[in-house]
Amino acid sequence: MTSIDYYNSIKDINDMIYENSVRLIEKTLIELSERYPEIDVLECVDEVKEKLLDDSFTKIKAKKDPNKPKRPLSGYTLFCNEIRDDLKKNNPDLSFGEMNKTLGQKWKELDDKQKWIEMAQEERMKYEEEIEEYNKQYGIVI
Repeated sequence: MTSIDYYNSIKDINDMIYENSVRLIEKTLIELSERYPEIDVLECVDEVKEKLLDDSFTKIKAKKDPNKPKRPLSGYTLFCNEIRDDLKKNNPDLSFGEMNKTLGQKWKELDDKQKWIEMAQEERMKYEEEIEEYNKQYGIVI
């Protein structure tokens, strides 16, 4: 089973669960309206559905395909990865936030960013080749 087939089957299961939940809510509201005729419960069906079944309804998530190529790093991330170890050695007491602020400052102060941008472009081209090969292998049409 490919990752796309798996995702589609999980999506179908989620859709069935969602529809069952909607039916249960509607059934419960109808029963409430029969029990309490003085309250117009059916008027707020859509509001109740919206509150109970929001966009984050998906409980089952599809697994990520471990064979799919990872996205390329940006020039900034490549820069940070290279100088982070030296920064830790020189300043072992820096917190995570302070470390990131310092890395951001160093990136802003850097005059020649072209080296990092070129490295990122090379990674991007390599990624595009890998993802194209991956898509061909699994029959994904974009």
